[in-house]
Amino acid sequence: MNKRWFKIVIYVTLGVMLISTLFMSLGSLLQ
Repeated sequence: MNKRWFKIVIYVTLGVMLISTLFMSLGSLLQ
């Protein structure tokens, strides 16, 4: 496994976590 792929996977997981938390906060605000 290349280091570049490892970096991409880490960035993707971090982005998904950020987006999910943003959507959860938005949902709680809308409710």
